[in-house]
Order: sequence, then C-alpha cells, then structure tokens
Amino acid sequence: MKSKLGGKLPIVLSVTALVVALLGSATPAIAHGVQHALFAHNSDKVDGKHAVASTASLDQAGGKLVATLSTGPNKGRMARKFINSAYAKVNAGGTFVAGWTRNFNAVTNPSTGLYCLQPAAGIDPTKSPLIVSPEWSTSLGNDLFVYWRSSGIGCPAGWYAVLTYQLGGDATADLSSSVAFAAYVP
Repeated sequence: MKSKLGGKLPIVLSVTALVVALLGSATPAIAHGVQHALFAHNSDKVDGKHAVASTASLDQAGGKLVATLSTGPNKGRMARKFINSAYAKVNAGGTFVAGWTRNFNAVTNPSTGLYCLQPAAGIDPTKSPLIVSPEWSTSLGNDLFVYWRSSGIGCPAGWYAVLTYQLGGDATADLSSSVAFAAYVP
C-alpha cells in the first residue's frame, strides 16, 4: 500500500527534526522574550520606585515618583500640589491678597514696618529662604525697601520676619507699614 505522503515523509521528518533541534531548548527563552515584549520587568518603576499619575492625592504619591501634567498650559510640569513652595502678596498694614497667597496661614503687623508670616506645615523658615520685593501698585509713597530678616526676631518661632522701609525726606530709611510686598519661598 502506498503512503498518502508518498516520498515526502522523509523531508517532513527532517524539517521537523531540524526545527526541534534548533528551537527545542529555545522555547522557554522565546516565551520569556514575548513576556518582555508585552510587559518588561519593573516597567512600572524608575530606580525601584513606583510612579503615580499627576492626579494622585498627596497620600497616594507619598514615597513615589509623580508624573508631570499631560495636558493644558502646564503640560510637562509638576502639579502645584506636589511642590511645597509658598507665595503671598501682602497689603500695606498686613493682610493677604485673596487669590495671591499659597502655603501661608497668617500674616501679622505687630509693629511699624515689621510683618510676620506663618508658613504652612512642612515649610521651615530656618531651612528655606524668603524672597521679598516691594509691590508698588498698592504701596503708599516712593523709595520703598523690603527685607527678609532671617533671624526671625520680632516674630513667633517658625514664622518669617519681613521688614519694610520708606526713604524719608532726610534720606534715611524709616520703618514703614505703608509698604505692600510680595513674598516667595522656593
């Protein structure tokens, strides 16, 4: 009886033997390669740290890498809630300007030309500088000066101290509470 494969059986067996010989021990490696192609080991980590989206809460992001914003005018930047900076616009006399203040809890004007700014938790005046500048639009007068007093003298511990001056007619700088200013903690 004649085989249906005819004389092709030896060729089929030879090709099968060749494939098994070449790939027989490589099959697990190929499977592993496919697994890497679908999901590489640690692809959800950078330097061993997990990452979270920019929409994550502060609690969810704790100890993890945070993605930058993916849309809008701040695309590619960190969401502000993850940056522990502070800023304020302070009116002459000692009140914050609404909408221009972040991560400051309170401001006082305990004496002429002295302002005390209480930063939010996590901002330490002994470790983070305060950058200040006169705010000319809402100040009274000319020749205005604003300085950060790094010692904090005159203010409660843990608060920033700011001194404001106006140059008097006799060319001396006098403490003044007529100076509005902007403050920034990087």
